[in-house]
Amino acid sequence: MWTGRQYLYILLLLAAYALLGCDGDDGEDGQQGADGSDGATTGPVITGLSTLGAPLMPGGQAQVLVSAHSPEGKSLSYEWQIPEGWEAGNTDDDVLVLSAPDDKAARATVRVDVSDGEQSTSGSTEVVTRGPVIESFDVSPLPVDGETSFTVEAFNQDGMALTTHYDLAGIRFDDAGSPFKWEPSAIGQGGRLRLEATVEDSNGLIARSAMETTIEAVSPWPGFGADLQNTGVSPSPDSRDLKGEEKWSFDTGDAVAEAPTLGPDGSLYVPDDRDETLYALDTDDGTKLWSFEPGREINSTPAVAADGTIYITSRGGYVHALDPEDGSELWSFEVEVSAASPSPAIGLDGTVYVGSREQGVYALDPEDGNKRWFTDTGRNFTTAPAIGPDGMLYMGSRRSQAGVDDASVYALDPEDGRQEWRFDAEAGRVEDPAVGPDGTVYAGSDEGHLFALDPEDGSKQWIFETGGSILASSPAVAPDGTVYIGSGDEHVYALDPEDGSKQWSFEAEDSVYSSPAIGADGVIYVGSVDHRLYALDPEDGSKLWSFETGDWVFSPVLGADGTLYVGSFDGKLYALE
Repeated sequence: MWTGRQYLYILLLLAAYALLGCDGDDGEDGQQGADGSDGATTGPVITGLSTLGAPLMPGGQAQVLVSAHSPEGKSLSYEWQIPEGWEAGNTDDDVLVLSAPDDKAARATVRVDVSDGEQSTSGSTEVVTRGPVIESFDVSPLPVDGETSFTVEAFNQDGMALTTHYDLAGIRFDDAGSPFKWEPSAIGQGGRLRLEATVEDSNGLIARSAMETTIEAVSPWPGFGADLQNTGVSPSPDSRDLKGEEKWSFDTGDAVAEAPTLGPDGSLYVPDDRDETLYALDTDDGTKLWSFEPGREINSTPAVAADGTIYITSRGGYVHALDPEDGSELWSFEVEVSAASPSPAIGLDGTVYVGSREQGVYALDPEDGNKRWFTDTGRNFTTAPAIGPDGMLYMGSRRSQAGVDDASVYALDPEDGRQEWRFDAEAGRVEDPAVGPDGTVYAGSDEGHLFALDPEDGSKQWIFETGGSILASSPAVAPDGTVYIGSGDEHVYALDPEDGSKQWSFEAEDSVYSSPAIGADGVIYVGSVDHRLYALDPEDGSKLWSFETGDWVFSPVLGADGTLYVGSFDGKLYALE
């Protein structure tokens, strides 16, 4: 008498046999054996394929069993073909222990070849896990431009209802449904964004689909490094064929050490830290529109929000929000210890991110400057944040004043400031990081090293050693991934992103303490302590032209019409065409 369990097992086997997919052929290598001279079947014969343990959970295991025999009584061998993303510990037995992918629902075809040493036959069966499956994820329009619609087509292999969530460069929208409409009204800086859809069932099983796209900035150069990733690449198609001829200059009266930025109305914002003034200039002729004097040195490149609001920092620990119409102060925020670091960054939702010396990193509400979160690392942050396509913040630090800790690169969660990883550079100072097209994080140090870091865990992918300090120079990363960096050894380097090998170098007549800017034609613009701004050919680094000022030249930026703006220690801001 069969027990209930035995009866159920027999029913499962019969069902598996009914679903068996065995491909047959009549011939020497026929899948079900070949016909002999007397009409009898020779070669292996598969009589069944069954799966025990299915449907299984993602990450679970199932056994796939093949039943086969040789009409001639020969011994048989087995070879299983494992679908991509699945794992198996044995592939040469009649029982396969198969492990499903652990991060999502999956459906796969498992195939087995059975051989008697002379002839073979094959069979296949489908193995399915539980959970949701995304059939399509559509975002329109692409690239993102104003209101955008997100549409997800998905089903659950268990038949359960699904909820849909979205993550847009670190901003989470829970249970948003499909279609979902989003308008990125707060974006100041453009760049690459990661758009991700997640569907979830009541068991907590999920499926994800993601894509990357680009979004336009509010202006051609709204903050440090031109875009969210600090790549230094101009988005203006007119930023090409410059000749290096002076269009106009503006005399600030003291050294212009920080890079300027451009507002959505075309105004140019020029910080002069020594005379403690931020100037707003007309880009047509360089006339002053207004100025703001916080009463202390301005030590940052301004960041411009989508509504035109200007954010700057000043020594003493202040962050200022300014009205673009007249430069009046909308609000200010004082960090709790020491000074605010240079160059704020603006997140996808308008959040203002800024570091502080000897303390940590702040996230501020753009409406009133209230603190959204603070993460205390005990480090001295003196760099502009770079923001990855997924919203991750990357920041460089200095060695603490006590000299206990070396400088590091940090990856921080934009939602709450939680530290995802830290890379110790074994240096006194790490400069502003940049993020490449493949997500690689690049940062230079005062020890003369340029590091390429894995965005997942901060592990070092490669290191390039220059002959001098990398100071006040953030890497520029071209659309093809080529990395450009200046060094105190008087050189500009072009590096292969795959392994950090040198493609070419250009020798100036003094140290290069400047972040390069890249035009639409690929030309690299970079300043030097030798009082010159250089335009370099991206193919071989040869000099196309140079422009001489009266003192050190720092980081240039490119405007909508291709005009190049650069400050000098001679107290002037130059516009070149």
